[in-house]
Amino acid sequence: MVRLAVSGRSGRAAVSLAEVIELPNPQWAVCTDGLRCRQRHYHIPALRLIAGTEDWPAYMSRHSWVDPALFKEAYETARELLRPARP
Repeated sequence: MVRLAVSGRSGRAAVSLAEVIELPNPQWAVCTDGLRCRQRHYHIPALRLIAGTEDWPAYMSRHSWVDPALFKEAYETARELLRPARP
């Protein structure tokens, strides 16, 4: 995560940095723009997370590098934190 931040800030890589809202576990970070993997470059945009039209836990469990329990925890946290406020 630190390498990614340094690369983005120094201009060595075209990286969009978003504010971190929560670090629910060692594998995932909830950011203002969605859910980001802390161990590799993988980002799920907030709009796709909160839309509820995709089964992200099932999809991500098919990746060998994903811990399904950690993803589910981060996914549920992200959906709660990124949900638009109701009037």
